[in-house]
Amino acid sequence: MREFKSKAFWRAVLAELVGMTLFIFLSISTAIGNTNNSNPDQEVKVSLAFGLAIATLAQSLGHISGAHLNPAVTLGMLASCQISVFKAVMYIVAQMLGSALASGIVYGTRPGTTEALGVNALSPGVSPSQGVGIELLATFQLVLCVIAVTDKRRRDVSGSAPLAIGLSVCLGHLAAISYTGCGINPARSFGPALILNDFTNHWVYWVGPMCGGVAAALIYDFLLSPKFDDFPERIKVLVSGPVGDYDVNGATDASAVEMSSNGTIMSEIKTGAFWRAVLAELLGMTIFVFIGISAAIGNQHTSYPDQEVKVAFAFGLAIATLAQCIGQVSGAHLNPAITLGLLVSCQLSVLRAFFYIIAQMLGAVAGSGIVYGIRPQATDSLGVNKLNGISPGQGFGVEFLLTLQLVLCVMAVTDKRRDASAFNFAPLAIGLSVGLGHLAGISYTGCGINPARSFGPALILKSFDDHWVYWAAPLSGGVVAALLYDCLLLPRDEPFSERVKVLCCGSPDPVSEVRAPLLEGDRQADWSKERI
Repeated sequence: MREFKSKAFWRAVLAELVGMTLFIFLSISTAIGNTNNSNPDQEVKVSLAFGLAIATLAQSLGHISGAHLNPAVTLGMLASCQISVFKAVMYIVAQMLGSALASGIVYGTRPGTTEALGVNALSPGVSPSQGVGIELLATFQLVLCVIAVTDKRRRDVSGSAPLAIGLSVCLGHLAAISYTGCGINPARSFGPALILNDFTNHWVYWVGPMCGGVAAALIYDFLLSPKFDDFPERIKVLVSGPVGDYDVNGATDASAVEMSSNGTIMSEIKTGAFWRAVLAELLGMTIFVFIGISAAIGNQHTSYPDQEVKVAFAFGLAIATLAQCIGQVSGAHLNPAITLGLLVSCQLSVLRAFFYIIAQMLGAVAGSGIVYGIRPQATDSLGVNKLNGISPGQGFGVEFLLTLQLVLCVMAVTDKRRDASAFNFAPLAIGLSVGLGHLAGISYTGCGINPARSFGPALILKSFDDHWVYWAAPLSGGVVAALLYDCLLLPRDEPFSERVKVLCCGSPDPVSEVRAPLLEGDRQADWSKERI
């Protein structure tokens, strides 16, 4: 009961109540404010409102309560042993009260002609079990982002953690809003349902997000980035709360990293860090393809320009978010063209590149299969890349140039020879580069720029028309970008013989080189006492 007696505890609970009230008021007001809500631009508008609300409130309240503002996030942090059971219970109660209060305010202030209140409901053709799967995965990427960008062991998190989390919320909405209305927050779903007394399939919006939050915490803590502190010490947090700021123990120097190079080609494969990196590529690619394709096929108005903006936004934010989540584990390549480009640049071994590409392809197939299984029966497409009125030669040129600018961006923003400030927004820069590629190429080729992303849907639907274009062009673009940057734009000083050793033996510097492209960058100022 030590926490119960402190003023800081009750200020934190109050912050969750106030924050949730503001969050629901802002987001629900946006969702129901315009009656022309069936087009993709409405989905983008709502997604931005939810995401920016979380980013803003995280900056406003993060230093007081951690700005969970979501029972799934709170439960994930509880499973990660970063808050006490008592605090988790009080946070969730405050979040539910804040959601109900804000929903009541919106209900009382909405125009008389507006009947909606943003109640989450399954779209026609989406079953409750499919809804659970969508909500689980959309919440999984959110909680994974929260835990990753607030991991105090990391020194590579650059940019703004609140912004990264807000963009992750936006990303979840872009992917799921066409199917479930996107809950990913049980309290957000609870408030409007309570006011309108409409609890149809309401359990979906609790089971899916809560399971996703717990799964994200366990996978991060036990597989992607295992903690080294004693389990009994972590369990004490559940009972008594953290002593001061909760500090995730574990060394941050190179000696604590399992990756090492002893001069043999098989040295990497014997380490746990290597296989965690491969797992991160597999998991990241699954989430990336699930989110991107879900956003691409979720709205029937697919010929509108605003649909192209929505899809470009989804793919770009997915990369930016996942780069923050798993960049410290594998480098978050999530694209065979990037992996091949970094291989040509002698920044990873042949063995690692081979396993990364295999993991990326398997992840793309898994993500495509999940979307295939949960999409509404009336939806026939699966986001297969196809040429649109252009020849294979023209398609090759488009894909080549789009991928060249992406890999050139990756090479540039992760170049350790540059000033440290260049790394501050590396994940966002790479994500914007992906979004840019889609804005430019989606009308011509559907925008592949990622052979694994093109491969997954094509395999599931057995549709391989002109599929070679989506391998030959991006891989060629990646190689040319690496050679152009390393040999012409900014030649490297190291002897070529030393760089070639990396191809066979892996990097001698496990902390910085192996984890490309997200490498350096000082840890940002600690913006939250009680980590989100």
